[in-house]
Amino acid sequence: MMLKVIDWNYDKKIDAFSIIATMSIENYLELTKDSEENFELQRKIISTKKNKVYERLVEDLKIGCTIPPIVLVVRNNYEKIAEELKGADPQLGVISNYLSDINNEQVSILDGLQRTNCIRKAKAELQDGNAEIYTAFKKREIRVEFWIDIEFQAMLYRMITLNAGQTPMSLKHQLEILNIHLLQAIKNVREDLEIYTTKENGRRNNAKQYQFALLVEGYNAFISRSPVTDAKNEVIEELTRISFLDTYVNHGKKVDVSKYINTIVEIDEAICQKYNEVPDSEGDSIQFGHQFFGKNPYFIGVCAALGRASYQFSEEQFNERIKQLIELILADKHDPIGFSMLNDLIKAIPNKSKVGEIQRELITEVFEQYLMLGRDFETAWMYAGARVKSR
Repeated sequence: MMLKVIDWNYDKKIDAFSIIATMSIENYLELTKDSEENFELQRKIISTKKNKVYERLVEDLKIGCTIPPIVLVVRNNYEKIAEELKGADPQLGVISNYLSDINNEQVSILDGLQRTNCIRKAKAELQDGNAEIYTAFKKREIRVEFWIDIEFQAMLYRMITLNAGQTPMSLKHQLEILNIHLLQAIKNVREDLEIYTTKENGRRNNAKQYQFALLVEGYNAFISRSPVTDAKNEVIEELTRISFLDTYVNHGKKVDVSKYINTIVEIDEAICQKYNEVPDSEGDSIQFGHQFFGKNPYFIGVCAALGRASYQFSEEQFNERIKQLIELILADKHDPIGFSMLNDLIKAIPNKSKVGEIQRELITEVFEQYLMLGRDFETAWMYAGARVKSR
């Protein structure tokens, strides 16, 4: 694969290198082939037939229009490139040679998925036409920006800023775009988990079994400290975005994937061990411990509360509160978390159209009261229940 580096820069904000290069459309599509397929598994590429703007872009690409640089992340085996960039006198030719050796298993599309689809669509439509035009199209050069030596959290930050002036993109959407790498990050932390993709449709029957989409939403709730995971209200979405940027940039708190997943698993195992069955519950209520983290509102609510506690407390304080929670769950006490009270409150929710939203807020508030205010669960449920019944 041939490419030519024309410029590079260092981003002090996220501590990573940006490289601008030119390469042929043919080489670019080959480089991003597997990456594009990975993204397609998690996020549907918008059909050009359903979007007039993208349909127009396909036609424009055929006749030679230029597009903004597509942004790629080089995920691994970039040490030689980083070493050259950190040297006293980086040489563009040397960097070009190193970048030319990367393959499609090393890159992900950070910004430009739809443009890539339009390029691929234009190529397919030209393939059976005039051979000269088709060859010229494949040889045409486009600009590509490569990010080198960039951490996962910095990728999220850069994704947010790249989309700041475009169509609003929720944090959930941004995480979904990068979720293959989040999945790998989780597997690197815990090899003992059963994680099901949406296509696999796995069924949760015990602790340490999770739908990956739910882990993504939970991670979103954890980093945003909010149980609202897919807000339709644009104001809430913008506040969520600002809140995350403020957390990441101004306070210097990077969200640790291992902290998130290990805490969730520890609580999950304790609940499943303790709650073989919860008496006095019926209908859609929780009958067994494994159902608690199997329900979206409950899982998201706990993750949001954990995110708030993690942000508020020092590492030592947070770990101590989690330790106390686990000890409480496993103590010789009937229904220590108060699932029976939860089941009764859920049945008493007056506005059934907002039951999921109320459940998320309810769980978040109760676990937040326990973790951050030191209230016992019975008091927390009573306090939160009074607010639910007033809605």
